[in-house]
Amino acid sequence: MLKASLIDRGDCKKSRLSPDAEAKIFCEAGLDKDGFDVKYLSDYKGFGVISTTVHASGDFLLQYAGETLNGQDGEERLKRTTENKIFFYRYKGKELCIDAEGVNDHICQFVNDGKDDANSTMKLKVYNGREYLCLFAKRDIVAGEEILYDYGCDGKNLWWRSKFLLMWILTRLVCQITPQVLILNRMKVRRF
Repeated sequence: MLKASLIDRGDCKKSRLSPDAEAKIFCEAGLDKDGFDVKYLSDYKGFGVISTTVHASGDFLLQYAGETLNGQDGEERLKRTTENKIFFYRYKGKELCIDAEGVNDHICQFVNDGKDDANSTMKLKVYNGREYLCLFAKRDIVAGEEILYDYGCDGKNLWWRSKFLLMWILTRLVCQITPQVLILNRMKVRRF
């Protein structure tokens, strides 16, 4: 993974870049900012991005990088994949998307959905005529906190927002019961 941080020039007084200027630098350089780790969180969530430093409200965090496609091609690709790493957006009246499948040098595709507890937000930025999807902090974020943003779609492709979530939770609970009880429970369900 490519990472970069701003250079400390010793005695020189550091001047803080605006979040937009910082986003432009990292996006155009194709680099991820320091201050994040990708960690396996659980069977339910899979991987997630954890902050290793403090980020102030409004700070640029990460870029969602990948292959840019038109919306129709993105919908077709979404039908053929089990991964949900395609981010749809509108720009100049066109539906476009970025497919992060196979991207190994950026980590934003590992940021999880936080519909109700998002601490960041995705914004479309245009630098030198090229669109970039950039993640910015909605509030102060502490070290050790998982980065989350609201995926903001209707949820048709987000199984964890559907009834399947309840089934997944129930299955995990039932699997903790002994196999004999599980068999009996299945038999009872079949009788109804």
